Amino acid sequence: MMLVAIALQAERPLVISTARPEFLREVTELWLAKHGLMPKQIYMRPNDREGVPDPEIKLAHLRDIQKRYGQPLVWADDNDANIEMLRENNVPVIHVK
Repeated sequence: MMLVAIALQAERPLVISTARPEFLREVTELWLAKHGLMPKQIYMRPNDREGVPDPEIKLAHLRDIQKRYGQPLVWADDNDANIEMLRENNVPVIHVK
């Protein structure tokens, strides 16, 4: 998946959505950079939404991504509930195990 993301970011903006809390942004950005990923934007879980289910967080991310960047070309996720939500919203998904 990393190689796919690296290849695609050369052609279009790489946008990342994660359910990790905002207070982990710095460590997340460092990890991504270390692995050659240069996202245009990283969506993270707001610190005050810790108990909110991941699909609800990711749906809010998806809506903003659609507004700002258009429909995602592809989305990779490892959470079954997120995969279902994305498919219900006609987003092509790679289910990462």
